[in-house]
Amino acid sequence: MIGLLLFATLAAAEPPRAFAMLLELSDPEGRLVDMPSVQVVAADGQVRDMLPRDDGEAPDEKPGDRVYTHPLPNLGVGTVAVTVRAGATSWAGQTEIPESAGGTLLVRLQADGTAEVVVQQDTAVAGAFDIGTPARTVEEFRGGFLLWAVLLAGFGFGAGMVLAEGKRKARVPATLAALSPGAAVAPLRLGPDAVDAALAGPLAAHRVVCAGALANAPAHVVPCVEPGVLPVELVAAVEALAAGPGAPVALLVTDLAALDAPGGRMPPAEALAVAVAGRFPLYVVGGPAGWEAWSPSVAAVRSEDGDASSA
Repeated sequence: MIGLLLFATLAAAEPPRAFAMLLELSDPEGRLVDMPSVQVVAADGQVRDMLPRDDGEAPDEKPGDRVYTHPLPNLGVGTVAVTVRAGATSWAGQTEIPESAGGTLLVRLQADGTAEVVVQQDTAVAGAFDIGTPARTVEEFRGGFLLWAVLLAGFGFGAGMVLAEGKRKARVPATLAALSPGAAVAPLRLGPDAVDAALAGPLAAHRVVCAGALANAPAHVVPCVEPGVLPVELVAAVEALAAGPGAPVALLVTDLAALDAPGGRMPPAEALAVAVAGRFPLYVVGGPAGWEAWSPSVAAVRSEDGDASSA
């Protein structure tokens, strides 16, 4: 009897795959020389930037198999454009999302600089690129929870919760739309002695999330207390803060050692810049030499130049 109810639960839970999708970026020929970043533009114009991972951490199934995975929200109906970037190389492609599509957005890199994009709606069908069946997520079982609660009461409900926990994925930051449609904000590097001036100057009107030690932090600074946080997780925390009421957000990193390298393939500062994607200010102490430097003296010169040009 319990076996029949379990079967009924899974059967009832399978249809609502339109809740979200899974991105699987396949690179069987090893074209990626750097950690990839992916930008997905939905039919409604919403832009989603993400760093898919091939580290075996959920939702990725196997580390080092050249299949990079990241969760996606529902992309709606219509044309979806996908751009993959790795270093100075990029691939682009698009596909049509049919009505009520769920499942997996399969992306495969091509030698001609394009990306082949396919929607896999039925996990029972082998993947178009032979990269395996995508992992199922806990949302697929929501419909089954109600059936367990009604039919099995106490025992059945408890069994349903155990089933859900077995399918629950590890912590993965939510993918949000762009914070603002304004011009991209370039990341800046600064020295340790310029942190206080930056907080009192260009960052004074922001809610500043800070990763790394900061003595005598002002009231508008929100410290990140989690050690070894991944850049994408830190950016997700800033996005969550931005979703609430208050001043604009910014991100300050006073110690890059406070961050964990994503899969060891991209330096944390560069991974931060990819995840931020110019949506809010990013200041990094000891940032890459290629970034523009900020200091009180540079800011003062720019201010004087601006006053002179407006005079």
